Amino acid sequence: MPTSRLLIFGAAAILAASTAAADTFYVDDSGSDTNAGTFAAPFKTITKGLSLLDGAGDILYVRGGTYAESLWIENKNGSSGSEIRIAGYNGERPVIDATNVNPNSTTVSINTSSYLHFTGFVVKNSPKNGIKVWNSHHVNIEQNTVTTSAGYGIHAGSDVFGTTHDILIRGNVVSDTVRSNVAGTSSSGWVQAVSSFKADYVTITGNQVYENYGEGIDCILSDHCTITGNTVWDNFGTNVYLDNAQYALVDGNFIYNTGNPQYFRGGEPSPGITVANETYTGGFQNPANYLTITNNIVVRCKSGFVYYNSDEGGGLHNTLIANNTFYQSYSSAYRLIYIEADSHDTTIVSNNIFYQRYDVGYAWAPTTGFTWRTNNWYGGRADTEIDGTNDVLQDPKLVYPGGVTPADYKLKDDSPLRTTGTTESGVSKDYFGTTRTSSYSIGAHEH
Repeated sequence: MPTSRLLIFGAAAILAASTAAADTFYVDDSGSDTNAGTFAAPFKTITKGLSLLDGAGDILYVRGGTYAESLWIENKNGSSGSEIRIAGYNGERPVIDATNVNPNSTTVSINTSSYLHFTGFVVKNSPKNGIKVWNSHHVNIEQNTVTTSAGYGIHAGSDVFGTTHDILIRGNVVSDTVRSNVAGTSSSGWVQAVSSFKADYVTITGNQVYENYGEGIDCILSDHCTITGNTVWDNFGTNVYLDNAQYALVDGNFIYNTGNPQYFRGGEPSPGITVANETYTGGFQNPANYLTITNNIVVRCKSGFVYYNSDEGGGLHNTLIANNTFYQSYSSAYRLIYIEADSHDTTIVSNNIFYQRYDVGYAWAPTTGFTWRTNNWYGGRADTEIDGTNDVLQDPKLVYPGGVTPADYKLKDDSPLRTTGTTESGVSKDYFGTTRTSSYSIGAHEH
């Protein structure tokens, strides 16, 4: 055969391999693993279907039903635009119930995989963790319900910093997790409902995270975390926690406490948003830097915002805390904003509403290393605000302060906070997605 024919044949073979049709398989709990895995003849177990996913664009659809399994999803690699999909079929909600599964197993483990979507399941009764993504990248965990797990609800992490990256955790409901701590006393083992660890570019958005016996949403030893648009309430540990986090964005979250003592720690609910640098084994630290905390509505938590000088310390640097609405600390013992002394610098606190309980202190915070400006202080003890330029010391006139919906914290038409804020380049929109005008309103709502 002429050389030119060999080259053409070789190129055609490569093209055929690269454009091979993706496979689609089906699982139904009334099926059989000896079936062909088609819609008409589905497999019985998800595990059987997973064993056949071996290429970009492959899909495993799981019909509604209950599956007593733990899933080990390893070395499943799709490609950009041709992701591997493991999904509930056509809006059905398959339940993965790990009640009688190995007591040491995570229910859904995704390992050394990439370009993979896991969508539309109920994951419950895990003896360890609900969903864990490890040493993987470009993985989406979306529209799942994770409940009653002993450990983490949804966790993304790496053995080596940055090996796990580009993870999307979106639209999930996570509750009643970290049940290993169900007695309500902290131990060295209690963890988080949703978190990243030694990961990069993790986006946690549009989730409901509530009534968990650990921390709510955490970014730990991680860079470029984005925590946006979540509703978070009644978690035993801090509701949102940046621990050794850099280049993180916490924006547009609704965080509140209902007063349920079942989720109190030391007789008090947890803080709304916390920053600290704890110590971790192995000597790897990633001290807080370049944090943006904007447009959050935080209601009746222990404190609205907290920085703890614990373990490693290090202070706040290159941090923007702007256009948040902080409404009342839970008790008279705590301030709305609490920042312990440390080597802080280049941090701006601007355009926030601090609406405190009557005759309770607003702030415990240093002024050195900070720029305080254009904040609204109302309702608390007058000698405890931190004075800044162009502050507004009047009733902000919120729609329904004390309510438990974000709309309750919009500004009324006659609010003195309309157009009286400072323009902040890092806050282009408000909590509700409205573009801010050149004359910003103070607080999370751009009237």
